Amino acid sequence: GMITYDHGANQMNFKTNATFHMTIDADGEVTKPLQPSFRVQSADMTNILRNSYVNIQFNSEIFDIGSNFDTSNYTFTAPVTGKYFLGTQILFQSVSEAGSYLGVRVETSNHGYWSYLHSINTMDTAATYYHVTTAGIYDMDANDTVYVRLYLLDSAASSNVLDINSGATIFSGMLIG
Repeated sequence: GMITYDHGANQMNFKTNATFHMTIDADGEVTKPLQPSFRVQSADMTNILRNSYVNIQFNSEIFDIGSNFDTSNYTFTAPVTGKYFLGTQILFQSVSEAGSYLGVRVETSNHGYWSYLHSINTMDTAATYYHVTTAGIYDMDANDTVYVRLYLLDSAASSNVLDINSGATIFSGMLIG
């Protein structure tokens, strides 16, 4: 490893085998280009099953620094022990006003967290679009996993009608410390 000071750029560089791991520039801004992080997008999901847990199918990577997100099972695996920021934005479509509640759950190896739980039977009419966002900091050990799933309690509906729009459904995360 090597720590260097670049007089021309007025910055300090931390590198191993000529690979930059961290830079502190003249303004004090710290960049870590190899920091584990990801942003993935969901597939379109239609007619999602009611009254059961359903994993959101985050199967398309926008980026995945460290290759820790598995798009075949929609799961991120923590490469190291630390605190991770995790957030979702989900665009539901065709949400029935007859349903009881809609829940979004962030499932880590250590614990499942209801990041969003909303009573939808208070809506006057069905929602063509229903946007949900979640954000939190999670304690994860090396090799712990996390994925996102939903639960629609809707005993009144006669068919599965809830959909997820892929264009606006994102899951992202980053090791923050």
